[in-house]
Amino acid sequence: MKDMERRRKNKFFAFFELLYRKFPKLVALNLVYFLCILPLICAAFYLVLGLFEVSPEIIDNTYAAKVFLKLGGIPWLPSVVKGALVLISAVAFGPLTCGFTYVIRNHATEQHAWFSDFFSRAKENWKQGILLGFIDIMLCVCLILYLAMDISVIASQTVYYYMILCMKYIAIFASVLYFMMRFYTYTMAVSVELKLRDIFRNARLFLVLGAGRNLLALLIIVIAVFSFLSTSFIDIVLLATFLFSCCAFVAMYLTFPVVKKYMYPSEESEVIEEETEEDAN
Repeated sequence: MKDMERRRKNKFFAFFELLYRKFPKLVALNLVYFLCILPLICAAFYLVLGLFEVSPEIIDNTYAAKVFLKLGGIPWLPSVVKGALVLISAVAFGPLTCGFTYVIRNHATEQHAWFSDFFSRAKENWKQGILLGFIDIMLCVCLILYLAMDISVIASQTVYYYMILCMKYIAIFASVLYFMMRFYTYTMAVSVELKLRDIFRNARLFLVLGAGRNLLALLIIVIAVFSFLSTSFIDIVLLATFLFSCCAFVAMYLTFPVVKKYMYPSEESEVIEEETEEDAN
């Protein structure tokens, strides 16, 4: 029992030590990833802005919103060019996320990663990356459209109103489950050779097998996002340099041991044997 507590404490402090050592690289990686998907972020912002009644005060108090509005409303940039940039960003989103995940995985597991691996892995995993990115984008768009649907028009028909309201909550719950599955989908895509259906099948299994780690990672990410939203003047700086990579780093540090345990059982047994020998000595 004491050995287990010692290991947990060591892992807890080791996380912050590793985060401190890798922080400059995480910032650089976040900045490049952010710039690559910036047109897609701006498009998502305009979609939300057009579908939901966002108070002008919220936009005035959120510096990132002002930046996205200015970028999306550049007068000298033709609409065709803007559309092309969004399309390119959307197509590249999945492969770039594969490269991003590969570098994050290596940092979180203390393996070496060149900065060029971000682009080389994106190129190597472009087929599955495009499919994974397409699924991500389509599910996000569908969720936004579904949540924006005005159900007040059928308020007179109580049964249908509550049915649709219940379906909205189910959709939100399913989206949370899918978000936690994403802790594993891109990781498996860059770590092992599997077909897409096998990646999603394993990701569903890991939802259960790593439930505690998944919920902890989700909680930390939610806290980080809400903290980001509460920073009025430096939110765009945090988004560009910190938020994506650090949230991914936390999720990877917590959930990759689940992948390693079930996808690399021989390596896991070797680690256990080494820890046992150290305790004996």
